[in-house]
Amino acid sequence: MSTQLGTILPTKRSLAISKKMYEIQQAEELAIAEMEGITAFRRVVEGGETQYWDSPNSYAIVGRSGRIKWFELRGGIPYAKPPKRR
Repeated sequence: MSTQLGTILPTKRSLAISKKMYEIQQAEELAIAEMEGITAFRRVVEGGETQYWDSPNSYAIVGRSGRIKWFELRGGIPYAKPPKRR
């Protein structure tokens, strides 16, 4: 009894689906950021995450769960900040 191995190479269809899902995720992140009142003077995509900079050394990201996480640069190293209170 022989079994055929499938391919792991992407197809046009799978690439199109992946691109659409990425676009949906980016739109959701932007909507969450706007809803939470994050005013970014600069948006940067680095390492697959979108950083919403509100000052030259402070930025926020929207986590996969939809939670906002703030970071502060100190000496070029990002440190997590406590959540901002409303």
